[in-house]
Order: sequence, then structure tokens, then C-alpha cells
Amino acid sequence: MSSSSLTPIVCLAIVVGAVLASPSNGEAQRRARLDAQVGAHITEAGGERSVRPVTRLHLAVEAAGPLEVGVYLQAVARELPLKSPLFGGGIVFAVRPEIPVARLRPLIQASAGYAALPGEQMRSYGTLDLAVTAGLAVLLTDVVALEVRAGHHWLLGLPDAATLHHQHWSASAGLSFTWE
Repeated sequence: MSSSSLTPIVCLAIVVGAVLASPSNGEAQRRARLDAQVGAHITEAGGERSVRPVTRLHLAVEAAGPLEVGVYLQAVARELPLKSPLFGGGIVFAVRPEIPVARLRPLIQASAGYAALPGEQMRSYGTLDLAVTAGLAVLLTDVVALEVRAGHHWLLGLPDAATLHHQHWSASAGLSFTWE
């Protein structure tokens, strides 16, 4: 999948981000959330399992109740410390109900966007990345939460020559910041 065919996805993500960041005058104040996650993409390349470091940022706002809509940016590298990162981004839909008594916030999330992923022998591949993620946040304060996530990804549009598996897993942990 060429980068020019993914331009509409990147543009949509920018527009959604701009709409989400702009205040609405006639409505009650919505909560916004910024998540910073670090973790790993676990995939098979060339018949061998590989673990690639990933950093991911999410910006989302509550659309209705626990439903959130937002955008994400990510950097995936071949190894630590994030040498030659490859960037991607897209849109996110999440459901995050809060359990105030236990100070927990479960997460179910669906995302779609562009992912640039490292392949074998210093090659990289651009692909459409569809993912479903589950997670759990522990509220440390009213503003900050510690969150862990696990996700399953489907990579669409990989070239036939790519040795990457068309599905992979991710695991991450990080902080979530909420404000009104």
C-alpha cells in the first residue's frame, strides 16, 4: 500500500483531531483524554517472531457517555532506543466506563490508520492497520491513571513480497491524563 493511498486516512485523522480539540459553545464541557503508552508489537517476520518497541499517543474526547472518539500517533522501531522510528496514525473509537468505587476504568477500543512497520533486512512496509484493544486503567488521581493494554492488529495492503505476518499482537503500559 503506497503512502499516497493512505493520505485520505491521515487527512481524516487530522480533521477529527481538530474538531475534537475545538471547544463547543452550546454544549456542556466534555472531558478530554491524552494517553501516552510504551510497549511492543509482537509479530512474525520471515518465519521468526520479533518484538518491536512502540510508542503511541492518543487524544480523545467523550462523544456520548463513556464513548470516546479521537486520533492517535505512533512510532515503531526496530530496537531500543527507538532507532530509525517509523511513524503512523489514525482514528480511535473507545468505550471507557468508570467504576468509581474501585477507581478502575476498563477500555475497549477499535482503531484504524496507517502503520509503517519495520520488516526484514532494513526494509519497511506501509499498511492499513485495523486493531481491537482491551485495557484497564487504575485511577491514581482524578486526572492521572496508570493503564495497561493488549491489542490484536490486522495488517491490510501488505505487498506480496512482505515477510511480515498479516496479524500481530501489541502490549503496552502508560499514563492517561483526563481534563475538562
